[in-house]
Amino acid sequence: MPRDAADRAIARQYMCWSTDYWPGAWKRWIAPHLPGATWTDESVREGRSEIGAHLDVLERRLTGRDWLAGGYSLADICYAPLVLVLDRVGLSDDLAARPAVARWTERMRERPSVQA
Repeated sequence: MPRDAADRAIARQYMCWSTDYWPGAWKRWIAPHLPGATWTDESVREGRSEIGAHLDVLERRLTGRDWLAGGYSLADICYAPLVLVLDRVGLSDDLAARPAVARWTERMRERPSVQA
């Protein structure tokens, strides 16, 4: 966690957002690929739209920054498993449309802990 109190608060905020807001949208987006999941074309579109809105928040935060809260922190770690698979689940265009997020994911991919 960051040493600076303001950065710690931001880290906690993003950690919570990664678990509070991302999963529902993710489930709607990925539902067509899950056995037994119920979905409609509309629900899948809604999931993608919500993921995009979430990526927009990350884009604004990451513009001009390398990491979400000061240096590399638990906030980035919480998002790693979510954003590092976007290219494998048909959302690479959504990632490419947000250059700060795309650069951030590349920085995470270069980390030894992520590679391991």
